[in-house]
Amino acid sequence: MPDKNIGSYLNHHLSASVAWLEAVQRVEDAEKGTPTARALSELRAEGLADQLMLREFMAQLKVSERETEKATAWLSEKLSRLMLPLKDPKEGSYNLLLILEALSLGLEGRRALWVALAAAARESVALQGPDYQILVRRAEEQRARMEQLRLETAKNALRPVQ
Repeated sequence: MPDKNIGSYLNHHLSASVAWLEAVQRVEDAEKGTPTARALSELRAEGLADQLMLREFMAQLKVSERETEKATAWLSEKLSRLMLPLKDPKEGSYNLLLILEALSLGLEGRRALWVALAAAARESVALQGPDYQILVRRAEEQRARMEQLRLETAKNALRPVQ
């Protein structure tokens, strides 16, 4: 049972990272040339590195990637574009705020992944390997940077109309 659980858990997080990277790319493209785009470009590069680390860890554990889960995550991100268009003149930066909040929560999920694996690794030699403390700190730092972007956007998005 634990082997099935770890495979499912890692695949869920891999799927989430696929959707997260797609969403970051979308915002980065929409905000091209802005400080937000530059910050997101750095976060996306780090997210790709984290995804590669996850894939390598899955390969080490002989956990197969589930294409259906990744495809579902990809499709969900595409559907979110219908619900939250970035360039909606009526909404201004409000939709951007909502998307940045979702991206921030995704980074909390990444931190939670590494924390959970670190806890499980204390009981399972098979799960030992990555330096979880470094990965947790990196996720926390990424989330802090995303939080700065979110709060800057909130200043505009939630400003009362006068």
